[in-house]
Amino acid sequence: MRKSLLRNERGNITLFLLGMISVMFILFMVIINFAKVYAVKEKSFTTSQQASLAATAEFYERIWDVVAEFDDIDEENLPPSPDDDDDDDENPPDVNPITKIKIKVKVGLKEDELRARYGSEKSENEIHIDAIDEVLTEELTSGLGKRSLKRVLLEQYESQIKPAVIDKARNVILANGGKLDQAQIALFHENRIYIKAANEFEGQGKFLDGFKEKVFQTGAGPEIGFISELGHNDETVFLSNDRGGEVIWGD
Repeated sequence: MRKSLLRNERGNITLFLLGMISVMFILFMVIINFAKVYAVKEKSFTTSQQASLAATAEFYERIWDVVAEFDDIDEENLPPSPDDDDDDDENPPDVNPITKIKIKVKVGLKEDELRARYGSEKSENEIHIDAIDEVLTEELTSGLGKRSLKRVLLEQYESQIKPAVIDKARNVILANGGKLDQAQIALFHENRIYIKAANEFEGQGKFLDGFKEKVFQTGAGPEIGFISELGHNDETVFLSNDRGGEVIWGD
């Protein structure tokens, strides 16, 4: 009788230990998957943030190229102004026939001013971008060639700048292991470029084996100071290649 009781107790203890081990294993797998979800979430944020920063940098690079072309516009290709004089002297190298002084020269002068103001508080890239923002804002609001400049910028934006910015965002997302499916770029919402992108979570363990889910996060680039002067409406575009840059909404 006593031996039978001992065997029953041992059997109960064995079952209890096996149950506890199973519960602990399940909890362990849950903790692992939660940690992995958090890691994927952080990765997704890094992906979207890097994509938004890269897209903004691409935007400024393309704008700078357009400014250089605008500075070199030939006066003969422009409609005559009522106050044009009859002299045939060529424009000096630092003069734009529309604005009377090259925008790139103004940006350079503004950079010198900002360096003196901020010292080492801002990087050269930050100073360059701030200078572009301030000069283009001034040129687009009160510059001699504001109408021509706005027209050129808008034309080049649609044909060259926008496609390049979208391609840059796509490439950075893919380089970070992100997924383009349902990824979006919001152009100039609150004067910034926003990217919504995801990396993929893959479950581990018997019950989550094969489970996959995209974890979306949103990143934003720095404010583009002059963009409101162009009067450009916000728009959000799908980044997946199979949707061909489809615009899904715009104000």
